[in-house]
Amino acid sequence: MARGVGATLAAFGLLLLLRFALLWLGIWLALVLRSPEALMALQILVWPLGFLSNVYVAPQTMPGWLGTLAEWNPLSATVAAARELFGNPGWGGDSWVAQHSILMAFLWPAVLTAVFFPCRYAPTGGSAGRYKIFCVYILALVATVGVAALLPARGPAATVASVATAVAIGALFFLYGARIAPRAAWEGARHWRLHGVVLLSTFVLFPLLALGARWLDGPVLTPALYDGLVYLSVVPSTVQTSIAFTALAGGNVPAAVFSASFSNLAGVLLTPLLAAALLGGGAIFSAGSLVEIAAQLVLPFAAGQAARPWIAGWLERHSRLLGYADRGAILLIVYTAFSAGMVAGVWRQISPARLAVLLAVLAVLLALVLGLTWLAGRLLGFDRADRVTIVFCGSKKSMATGLPMAAVMFGPAAAAILVVPLMLFHQIQLVVCAILARRWGR
Repeated sequence: MARGVGATLAAFGLLLLLRFALLWLGIWLALVLRSPEALMALQILVWPLGFLSNVYVAPQTMPGWLGTLAEWNPLSATVAAARELFGNPGWGGDSWVAQHSILMAFLWPAVLTAVFFPCRYAPTGGSAGRYKIFCVYILALVATVGVAALLPARGPAATVASVATAVAIGALFFLYGARIAPRAAWEGARHWRLHGVVLLSTFVLFPLLALGARWLDGPVLTPALYDGLVYLSVVPSTVQTSIAFTALAGGNVPAAVFSASFSNLAGVLLTPLLAAALLGGGAIFSAGSLVEIAAQLVLPFAAGQAARPWIAGWLERHSRLLGYADRGAILLIVYTAFSAGMVAGVWRQISPARLAVLLAVLAVLLALVLGLTWLAGRLLGFDRADRVTIVFCGSKKSMATGLPMAAVMFGPAAAAILVVPLMLFHQIQLVVCAILARRWGR
């Protein structure tokens, strides 16, 4: 039975929304592929998109893994939502995604647009290669989240993933330490005013904004999600992406190297201290927790610095390969974190409305910090290169640092939902900062 003119128009709107999002995917493919022939050949892959969906066959009648893929197909969400709005719901389902088809019909186009819209512009010159890598990296992050949702690690596989993640985090900080030349670090350290602004943004501005949003606790966000927002606010900045975005936007790279690295080292002490002060008894702040965090983060960094005289040349010769290793480690961390949340049922504990509100809150938080750090840089008389560094180093939060710290301070069970805001903020900041870096780097 038809649901009225408004529902019919909404159904047509959802169809056009998906089409709009897929346009940016097509533009990105046209920029990436080298010839019209290659693009024509790739169009063959469009056929599985239609057949591996709920357009022709109910996903419940497919083999288990194939039905899951069909349910999570963006086309399935739009088709199910349109059928419901037209008054002809068709096949249902018991899964979360099948029960919230209208929400997914909005989320999938939003994700596709957020990933591929920043990549519509192909920069020229030395930044073209780096920018293309970031576009692919953002796409890989979204794909990793999808794989974790469809095929989460369970049982022995989860143990292997957890151990591999711990090794990857140690390797990341070892490489961070090995890459920083003492002379470059000294050059960056001389900008003490800049580093002070970055530290104030990371460990003062963020927490103040989170505390100012305390009214969200209860009526808007659940207590656990609000605690996660507070924990997000005390996590240190990223290292690799802060430096990379600063370079793409023409900022002060030596200062970014020192500032982002120092933020992570300072966070070993400041993050547990602030978390314990702001979250009360939920966070464990003790000498034992500090030693465990230092063993995971500081010792690999110090080992990298100690090994630098012997491996610096090899690192420089293989910088591109090591960049892939960095991003691969982050993807593994993302997979393990989202996978643990799926197994623990964290995402089922968050209603679609709460999730949408949380995403909006995180977007507003990032926008406020970006605007305030840029304004602070102007008011304090920094030149453009230093302002770019302040914005990118002072506005981001490190999932590679925040996740292991949360597990140590709160325990794996409590940390599963506590890190949800951090995981979502990590995806938002990459997309937004990629757009800013592209615009400022022109």
